[in-house]
Amino acid sequence: MRIGLFGGTFNPPHLGHTSLARAFYAQSRADLLMVMPSFLPPHKASAAVSPADRLAMTRLAFLPLGKEGVNYTVSDYEIAKGDTSYTIYTVKHLLKAYGEKTLALCVGSDMFLSFESWKCAEDLLSLCELYTLARHPGEEPRLNAYAASLRERFHARVCVMSGNILEVSSTGLREKADDTEKLLDPAVRGYAREHRLYGFAFA
Repeated sequence: MRIGLFGGTFNPPHLGHTSLARAFYAQSRADLLMVMPSFLPPHKASAAVSPADRLAMTRLAFLPLGKEGVNYTVSDYEIAKGDTSYTIYTVKHLLKAYGEKTLALCVGSDMFLSFESWKCAEDLLSLCELYTLARHPGEEPRLNAYAASLRERFHARVCVMSGNILEVSSTGLREKADDTEKLLDPAVRGYAREHRLYGFAFA
């Protein structure tokens, strides 16, 4: 089974996430899209919103993909571990669990450009095919240049995907700098409002 792993904090999960996931699922030819909210990402501060709430919102956010025929699951593996979420350990766990040697890994363009700072980055590149997609206008040449560098230095399998995703950030949504009504699934927005998350920003 070809696994496509799409992880993140999802704080909150927005339409940019699901847009990227659609492109990744199609272009990686994954048999299963595994969406995995992190418990505590090593590169970000602890989120004020609980892991349980982020997991619940992620499940709501990705429901439309299932209706579109995407074979996906939202995994609580990293949250259930309750520790800093290092991708290398998750990848090794999945490869062992599914009896595979490699998987496809999707990362946002910002994290892609800092990939060598990740824990065991070179090992990750040997175990994964790495996928990313430009989020900002004019960003693609920089992504392609970095992808070429990873291929040359590490013999990495890297794909800068074609297509467009929404230019939106979870930070902007939390601070209501971005339009929550247009950029969040109504079910996610309703959950955040009902549970009084993000300081009532989604009211």
